[in-house]
This record gives sequence, C-alpha cells and structure tokens, in this order.
Amino acid sequence: MAISTRDLIELVEALPEEVKQSAYDYLQFLALRHARPDWDEIDRMEPDELPLSEEEE
Repeated sequence: MAISTRDLIELVEALPEEVKQSAYDYLQFLALRHARPDWDEIDRMEPDELPLSEEEE
C-alpha cells in the first residue's frame, strides 16, 4: 500500500500540538534506523577505549 507524502503531511498537521514532538521523534527514528548497524554488526564491533561519561555511568 503506497502512502503519499501529502497524506502523511495531512496527518501530522491534524495532530494536537502536545503530541507533535512524539510524532517527530518517531518519524526521525524510522528515517534513521536503516543507517544503524543491526545487533549482529554491533556484536562484531571492537570495543572502544573511551571511558564512560558521568551520564553514561
């Protein structure tokens, strides 16, 4: 089923303001997930030597 860009835009425009950030975050996730390595790729990666930041700890 092909969805037109216009249909997506109309859906976003119909959203209440308080949920637009969530919609944006999810669309961004969908757009970027193909660029991320899968778990098998991550498993094969060598660990880096950088220490964890305070936030990461």
